[in-house]
Amino acid sequence: MKSFLILFFICNLIHTSSLQAQIPKTLSYQGILLNNNGQLVSNGDYLITFKVYDDLLGDTAIWEETQNLSVTDGIINAILGSVSPLNLSFDDPYWLGITISNESEMKPRIELTSTSYSLNSKQVKGETNFFPGNGNTGIGTTDPHEKLEVNGTILSTNGGFKFPDGSIQTTAALNSGLGDNLGNHTATQDINMNGYNLTNGNILNEVNLNVKSGSSMSFESGNNLNLVGGSYIVLLSGNTLDMQSQNNMQLISGQDLNIQSQYFLGLTSGKDFNIQSQGNAGLASSKDLNIQSNLNTGISAGNKITLEAVDEISIKCGNASITLLKNGDITIKGTNILIEGSSNVVIKSPNLPGNKIQ
Repeated sequence: MKSFLILFFICNLIHTSSLQAQIPKTLSYQGILLNNNGQLVSNGDYLITFKVYDDLLGDTAIWEETQNLSVTDGIINAILGSVSPLNLSFDDPYWLGITISNESEMKPRIELTSTSYSLNSKQVKGETNFFPGNGNTGIGTTDPHEKLEVNGTILSTNGGFKFPDGSIQTTAALNSGLGDNLGNHTATQDINMNGYNLTNGNILNEVNLNVKSGSSMSFESGNNLNLVGGSYIVLLSGNTLDMQSQNNMQLISGQDLNIQSQYFLGLTSGKDFNIQSQGNAGLASSKDLNIQSNLNTGISAGNKITLEAVDEISIKCGNASITLLKNGDITIKGTNILIEGSSNVVIKSPNLPGNKIQ
């Protein structure tokens, strides 16, 4: 019973001198040796007999030699002709037969096709093919820098690409030169930006938009910056949260809108700034809260609007301002101040006559 299999081979003619280039004196051979279970054989020394025939099925070899070869990781390296002179013209077709120890000769024999410098296998055939080795492999390059480096286009007609986490990619995730496209697949876990930015101006979600950061969070757009959530918008930052737009900025939520920062919260728009919420709208910062627009600013909510800061909240427009301090002081400044109510307007203070103005 045959116990071994040669899976792959490479043969190269080696010439002794330029004067005898037409007569190759030795032939280098490399193959991969498997056992009858299809596994790489154990490391060790193996007695291997090489024979050359001028007929695929012939019984008489025209050349043969036996070598005791050290096999590591299944790889056989041999120089044929190093024991018995390889005085063949290679003008005719030849076949190489290989025998391991006392086993029968492997079938089929390997055809040797002569070229000017080398004899190589044109194809690798088998249900499972192995290419063991500790170095790198290059296709289209003689200087690979990774386990597999391909200089050219790789075509996958079926199955896709499998990654170390077990996931399989069957469609392209990137548009050439445009970065990641987050809209062409269904997210199964949180997005880890890992220091990179979302830079296309619009962040849209038909249901919820939930972005969290344990450190700082920044959104910047050279044109418009739109954050739209069909249901909720939640932005939470463990440090600073800064949103800037050179043109218009819109934060639109179908229900509640909540933006919180543990340090500084800044919203800056080069033109219009608009916050819309069909439910509650909340902006909270543990330190500074800054909303700035060079044109119009609008904040609207279906239920209530909450602006919250630990130290101070300031609203300014030209020479008019409203300042709220954490000690309870409220300062309203302006040229003409109008307080108007369609029903009653009540201002209370213990220092006023009657404690109130009505």
